[in-house]
Amino acid sequence: MKVVAEAANGEEAVALVRKHKPDIMLLDLAMPKYSGMDALRDISKNSHHVRVIVVTAAIEKKELVEVLQLGARGMVLKDTASQLIMKAIEAVLQGEYWVGCERVLNMIQYLNTLIKAEPNTKYGLTKREMQIVSAVVATLSNREIAKHFGLAEDTVKHHLNSIFNKTGVSTRLELALFAIHHSFPLEDIFNGEVER
Repeated sequence: MKVVAEAANGEEAVALVRKHKPDIMLLDLAMPKYSGMDALRDISKNSHHVRVIVVTAAIEKKELVEVLQLGARGMVLKDTASQLIMKAIEAVLQGEYWVGCERVLNMIQYLNTLIKAEPNTKYGLTKREMQIVSAVVATLSNREIAKHFGLAEDTVKHHLNSIFNKTGVSTRLELALFAIHHSFPLEDIFNGEVER
């Protein structure tokens, strides 16, 4: 492994990612000026092909979900032993996730365990709409959702509009955070049964 650059703030971190195109980036969320979260949003939006591991002193469930939705592949605490940080880097390089002190193979299952999801029907979502919420949390695009469930892309858009109206959110990221915060019973859409 080779360290190609170090940044003093989020703005500099984004510039260095563009310049060096590293495989892995350790990103501190608490940086001056342009925060780590802002840098992560920028990196996510501009499709830089870097796998980000967030480093933080502490993180709440909602923030953890947000950083994962923004494309981070892992999270380690600042007081983590260097051997564990190396294990996190190795796991992420192998295409897995790393949260805290453990390798995570199935992120949806992990989040469900984390929040101890209870069935929640008070928003009036149908079974299909709940499947689509699960797919959004799993970061699938409308096209991928349509293909996965055997639907037309316009039908997926219709379902999303209905979900947005019922939950009062207006973006996919807000929907994912809302679903986690309100303990929606998320389905593992990659291994679960699909309604046809």
